[in-house]
Amino acid sequence: MDKEHAQDFFKKILNDQEIAELERFNESPALQSAIKKVILSAIYHEGVLKSGEMPDVGFNFLLVLANSNNDYTPEHLGNDLKARVKACQLLEMGYKALADFKKFVIPTRENTNPAR
Repeated sequence: MDKEHAQDFFKKILNDQEIAELERFNESPALQSAIKKVILSAIYHEGVLKSGEMPDVGFNFLLVLANSNNDYTPEHLGNDLKARVKACQLLEMGYKALADFKKFVIPTRENTNPAR
C-alpha cells in the first residue's frame, strides 16, 4: 500500500485522539526506539550472541520451531519459516507507517532585519 492510500486507510480506522497520540509518539525518538525494541525483540534478538552472556539455543525461534513438532517435514518447516519472515517484514512495514503521523507545524519566521 502506498503512502497516500495508507493515510486514507488510517483516517478511516483511527479517531482524532488516536492520530494525536501517534503524532506525539513521533515527537519522541527515545519512545520510538523503545517501542520498536520491545515489539520486535523476539524477532531480531532470538539466538543473537551477546558479549558476556551465555548463548541460549532454546531461545532461537528456528530451533524451537524445528524441535517443537516432530511431524514437520522439511517442506512444512520451510513454509513456516517463510511465513515468519513475511510476518517480520509486515511488522517492519507497519512500524515505518507510524513515522507518517507527524503533527503539521507552521514554521516560525525569525523577526530579524536583514538590513542590520
